[in-house]
Amino acid sequence: KKNKLRIFIYFFLFMILLYFYNVFIKNIVDEEKIIYIEENSNLKKISNLIAEKTNIKTYIFPYSISIITGYEKKLNYGEFLIKKEYSLFDLIKKIKNGDSYKRKITIVEGIEKYQFTELINSSLLKKDNYNIKDYNIIGETFYYYKGQKVSSFLKNIDDFTTNFFSNVEIIEDFTINDILIISSLVEKEGKNEYDKKLIYSVIYNRLKKNMKLDIDATVIYSITKGEYKLNRKLNYNDLKIKDSYNTYKNKGLPPGLICIPGLNTIKIVLENHKSPYFYYFFDKNKNSHIFSKNYKEHTYKLKQYRKND
Repeated sequence: KKNKLRIFIYFFLFMILLYFYNVFIKNIVDEEKIIYIEENSNLKKISNLIAEKTNIKTYIFPYSISIITGYEKKLNYGEFLIKKEYSLFDLIKKIKNGDSYKRKITIVEGIEKYQFTELINSSLLKKDNYNIKDYNIIGETFYYYKGQKVSSFLKNIDDFTTNFFSNVEIIEDFTINDILIISSLVEKEGKNEYDKKLIYSVIYNRLKKNMKLDIDATVIYSITKGEYKLNRKLNYNDLKIKDSYNTYKNKGLPPGLICIPGLNTIKIVLENHKSPYFYYFFDKNKNSHIFSKNYKEHTYKLKQYRKND
């Protein structure tokens, strides 16, 4: 009887040590990997998944440590990154706390509606009904969780934009929407930071003088509405298109953004750079714009450019 009792005690201690090793010491993966827990997964299914994707060979250990830590009372779902140094306890704690793996989307400044739609469709966001015009979207890097709804992701961007504008000084006589529209114009027209500052100053000066902006990018948007790329040059008839976005036909700002402006461009616009310029044209040799104070100077510089081109 004593021998049997001793064997039982040794076996019991061995099982405790094995449990302790598997749960708190043993590295459960040989290299970093991501596991995906589907929504509404129960504890047994999650335990089986962990056993399948890691070096843990039975769901008993994930199941038992989950019970002990109270995990069964709070089932989270999503992607979870398992690092090489993780023990089973580390992973269970991460899942219990909802510390999901974040994926990254970089919204490139200047992209249009069709490009943004392609970007969203290539992500792991869960598609739902959304209208890009309902959100203030800016070009920057943002993070999301696999399975997160597109509308939820866009709301996070909108919140980021709102928070940004709550901490900066808005230019007098402009609304936040005005700043975003101007930034989209500058984004499409400008080639570099200095270029953008001067283009903004021209827009500002023309608005104050109640002059038409005469911006080519708005004509392109009048044709495409951001739905596709215009694979041709603008012609004279294009400038006559009757559309609310065509700044060759209408004074003031267009009614909405013509592209997604980058955060850096918005910051440039908010600098409210001043200049004496009212006109500009693009010099392809310099890959920047040539600015003029008045129409006479503008036409002279343009003639010289065309003569030497």
